[in-house]
Order: sequence, then C-alpha cells, then structure tokens
Amino acid sequence: MLRAIIHAILSAMRAAGKGIDWFLSIFGIGGGAPAAKIEPEKIGLPTLDELKRVQESARGQQKAADLMISTALAQVHSYACARPKARLDMNLDKLNLDQTIWLMKLSERELSLVAKATDIRLQAALDGDADPIDGVRPLVEPKPDTTSRFTKRILDKKQQRVLYLAEAA
Repeated sequence: MLRAIIHAILSAMRAAGKGIDWFLSIFGIGGGAPAAKIEPEKIGLPTLDELKRVQESARGQQKAADLMISTALAQVHSYACARPKARLDMNLDKLNLDQTIWLMKLSERELSLVAKATDIRLQAALDGDADPIDGVRPLVEPKPDTTSRFTKRILDKKQQRVLYLAEAA
C-alpha cells in the first residue's frame, strides 16, 4: 500500500513538472530541449559558362523570331491580327508603298478576313491578283472595261481568223 501511495505521489509530481515546463515555455524561460541548429541550404548558382550559353541561346531565339516576322506575309498577317492602337507602331518595312497603302485602307471587317486568309491567298493579294480573298478589295483596282460591244465583236473575229490561219499552216 505504501508503495502505491509513493507511486501516486511520484506520478503527480511528474505531471506537475510537465505542466510547469509547459507554462514556462510559453514565456521562453524553460521548457524542452533546445532546437537543433538548421543549416542554411546551399543554392547551386550557375557558372559563368552556363550563363553565357543561356545568353547565346536567347540571342539565337530572338534572331529566329525576327526572321519569322521579317517577311511581307508575316507583317501583313500580324498587322491584320493586331488591335487598332497597336497597328500604329507596327513595322511594315517589307511592304512596298502600294501594299502599305492598301493595307492601311482596309476596314476592320476586311482586316479580319485578311487575318483568316491562307498564305497562298495573302501572297496573291500582295501580288495584285484580282479577288484572291473574298470580301477584301484587291491591291490594284481593276480597270473598267471601256470597249464597246461592236469593238469586242471585231476583236473576236480577228482572233478567230488568226487561230484559223495558224491551224491551216
């Protein structure tokens, strides 16, 4: 029995000691064991050679991007896709004067059609073909036909006679 009483007293003292340690640890006076030192993590910084390689790679990527948009087709497409305020600062140096004027005269609707056009149709438009992109006015306005029906009939007859003589020879 005495043994049980001593055991109970020792348990109570241990519990009280833990409570006191906890209470003192709140104020930073005592408490548990000191925390282990944390070593700062070493960061692997790149070497100068690695930095030079990254810079050269970035320069190469910039040159490739510049080449990609240095064609007339790319400039027209980027102009057509850009917002109106952004178009003011765009570089159109690959276009001749007629092409630049044509591009700047296009309406927003026509520019949206140009933006959707294929490269083949866009190149045809820049070359001055008649109606390569549906709904977009051509670079060179077609000249109105001023010949009369009578003149056309005479020209057709001459053409037929030339063909007839060529077949006979």
